Amino acid sequence: MRPIRSRTANTTLETPLWIPQSLWIPGGLIHANIATATLFSATSGSSVATAATVASVATPQAERLGYDPKLFSGAIAAGGTLGIMIPPSINLIVYGFLTETSIPQLFLAGLTPGFVLA
Repeated sequence: MRPIRSRTANTTLETPLWIPQSLWIPGGLIHANIATATLFSATSGSSVATAATVASVATPQAERLGYDPKLFSGAIAAGGTLGIMIPPSINLIVYGFLTETSIPQLFLAGLTPGFVLA
């Protein structure tokens, strides 16, 4: 049995007609991808999974809208690295285990910088 790809990703990334042009932000797709990477990395805790998921969904839309591939790839990579800082980070758990540091304190220490960078 093969999974069938739905059109949900394509339709959610398209700009609805009811949004006025006064709300248009230059580089809006990049901003949306950083926000998506922040939320996904906070959920998964993995930088690689975050970057792969956001890139696979957003790259076709970026190509369609004419974004520079180098700029867009850099923004995806930067958004993917947020998974290291925002809890529950796999790297923070491993670091806390190896150094015998309190993992909840590491999570608290990673919240503010992670969301400020986002």
